[in-house]
Amino acid sequence: MAEAMKMVRARGPELLIAKLDRLSRDVAFIATLIKDKKVRLRAAQMPNADPFQLHLYAALSEQERKFISERTKGGP
Repeated sequence: MAEAMKMVRARGPELLIAKLDRLSRDVAFIATLIKDKKVRLRAAQMPNADPFQLHLYAALSEQERKFISERTKGGP
């Protein structure tokens, strides 16, 4: 990831990911990428999403991560 970010910042292309939650389920991490003026974040699953929508999806992904953890710890 560090190499990809270095390349994006140096060359200026956008960072294209398949799905936002595959990049991270941490709102703070996604928010940092969105605020970085040298990085254009685009998810193939939702190519027209604006920064506000990306923040919302990041928050939902972070919540889902918590739910998955709770279900896993709870077991059958």
